[in-house]
Amino acid sequence: MEITTDMIKELRAATGAGILDCRKALTEADGDFQKAVDWLREKDRRQAGGPGCLTGYCGTLFAWWWPRGCDGGS
Repeated sequence: MEITTDMIKELRAATGAGILDCRKALTEADGDFQKAVDWLREKDRRQAGGPGCLTGYCGTLFAWWWPRGCDGGS
């Protein structure tokens, strides 16, 4: 099946995925919208659980600061 730009736009609007990812998903799913959405979800799941993210906190930034005047010094 031929993948059109309108199909890619619709998938991007529904999922927020990039253009190339949407095109690849639609190609893998033979143009089936729901299968393409499932493919993108599975792709995200595989990336999130990859070797670079063993703790599950990848991309999370923790910060601690003292309130003004409570720096522990004086």
